[in-house]
Amino acid sequence: MPKPYIIAEIGSNHRGKLELALEQIKAAAECGCSAAKFQLFTHEELYGYKGDNTYALPREWVRPLSSHCNSFNIDFLCSIFSLDGLDFIEHEANPKVHKIASSEAVDKKLVAAATKTGKIVLVSNAALNSFEDQMLPYHVIFLECSAKYPAHITDYALTKIDQGISDHTLDHTLAIAAAARGAYIFEKHFDCMKDITEMDSPDACVSIGMKAMKEYVKVINDVKTAYSNLSTISDERLKSNWMRRETEHGFFRKK
Repeated sequence: MPKPYIIAEIGSNHRGKLELALEQIKAAAECGCSAAKFQLFTHEELYGYKGDNTYALPREWVRPLSSHCNSFNIDFLCSIFSLDGLDFIEHEANPKVHKIASSEAVDKKLVAAATKTGKIVLVSNAALNSFEDQMLPYHVIFLECSAKYPAHITDYALTKIDQGISDHTLDHTLAIAAAARGAYIFEKHFDCMKDITEMDSPDACVSIGMKAMKEYVKVINDVKTAYSNLSTISDERLKSNWMRRETEHGFFRKK
């Protein structure tokens, strides 16, 4: 059974401050996350016209953020929104994994280009209507996702959860259900400032703080451990029952 891969989605929670972005990475590592993820976009890429880029990730941050992730032994990930962004991330950070958000999942050229890098490609599927629409010719891992922000577990199609989820809920219920179904990739919006002070950002309403993220990581690992122990527990119970019955029937009594 694959080890859980838990992504702390920092998104726009850096709030335009490099120092805070670096602190978010450190906090994600302390919570036990596998990766810290940012988003490489411009206002024009998201909305089709030029505007405020306060919450956009400055490209000059990518190398120091990637290096900071390495120093805390977690992966640096970054959602890509354009072919240019993909080329830049490949050159500057050489990540193990590429992420494509739901808004770009219908961009077959971008998905195809990401797969050609030979890296793992994660695609959130909130914008896709069915598995037939999910560009099956391309080798990607789809994360079951909801377009609601924040979302409730009932906004997710649990029967469609396979390898992972992009979790927009504010509790652990969806993660527990997904882990029980065999999912091993969990993306969760994270803000280390959540428990300290009120700081606004486009992702603040869907983010959890350090205390909640530590609990999130723990419950996922606990569910996975319980499932991996099932065969061992079953064997031990069978042996225990056999020993009890043998003893009851006197097979181990001295003659």
